[in-house]
Amino acid sequence: MGFGAYNMLEGLIDHHLLEVHHVNELIERRYWIYWDVGFLLWGLAMFIIGFWLMRRGQRQFEQTN
Repeated sequence: MGFGAYNMLEGLIDHHLLEVHHVNELIERRYWIYWDVGFLLWGLAMFIIGFWLMRRGQRQFEQTN
């Protein structure tokens, strides 16, 4: 969850709000947004997967006790 949360926060701040850098600056500027949004979606996916794994582990722990 931490990996996903960090990437979403860093992506929103650095890529969109401050425009400090972008995920892929080697391609045409008009395509940067697609890479930046993809980075945010990847972070969201990692957050959701992490949350799911955490809840799954909690349920298994509760079943064994």
